[in-house]
Amino acid sequence: AYEMCGRDWSSDVCLPILMLVGCRSPAHPESVVELDTGQGPVLGVSTELGLMVLTDALAPDLDHFQFDYRIGNGRFRDIADIERKSEVLTVLTPRSSRPNHARLAAEPALPQEPLFIEIRTEDGEPSLVPCELYDGGRAGDLLAPFGDSPHRLATEYLGAPIYALRQDYYQLVGILNGVYGDVHAVLAFVGIDEIFRAAPDGIDFFERHALERRLDFEYGIPREIEGEATIAVDLPKPKGETD
Repeated sequence: AYEMCGRDWSSDVCLPILMLVGCRSPAHPESVVELDTGQGPVLGVSTELGLMVLTDALAPDLDHFQFDYRIGNGRFRDIADIERKSEVLTVLTPRSSRPNHARLAAEPALPQEPLFIEIRTEDGEPSLVPCELYDGGRAGDLLAPFGDSPHRLATEYLGAPIYALRQDYYQLVGILNGVYGDVHAVLAFVGIDEIFRAAPDGIDFFERHALERRLDFEYGIPREIEGEATIAVDLPKPKGETD
């Protein structure tokens, strides 16, 4: 990821920032992205397989979109191309950047399991809204949010990710689809089963799909285009990281 410049830098090289890419720690998921559709921003979630966005939220005649994302206190911009789509979800691939990505859960949200919706506060800071499956999941993919309006969450955070905290990581179990109920205060979401349908056939969801590290992204080393060493094979892996 590069520091933003005041121009179209999809093919530019700007000053690199020092960062580590991977599934985020429990305190900082930061996997929400905002796509510019020309008719207002649309939320999506960065995952190990690409950016996942609700298909109905995107203009059907476009094959790429500009998007913004956060890393710590920085805000960055890139362009993503549509790779594949289903009736419900579209998967896009960023052209150059690597936003923080959410780890896909291996199983759906469980009854009475603490769940969290990732949102942004008024000052743009990431925040988590606690929730759980409505009626223990017996009513389907519905959430019962704690202390927040289903109407506000469904309208302001359409496309936001839903996490379960498992194995010390926030793992993606769903995406808000904008449907809500006031009488029973519930939110509907796209579950992990539908998310899997938007992925390539034959993929192993128990295998990590982390990208190889690059000198310019992960270590803040300026790029040397001529004779560039693109993969950081000669540098030690961060503590606790495995292939």
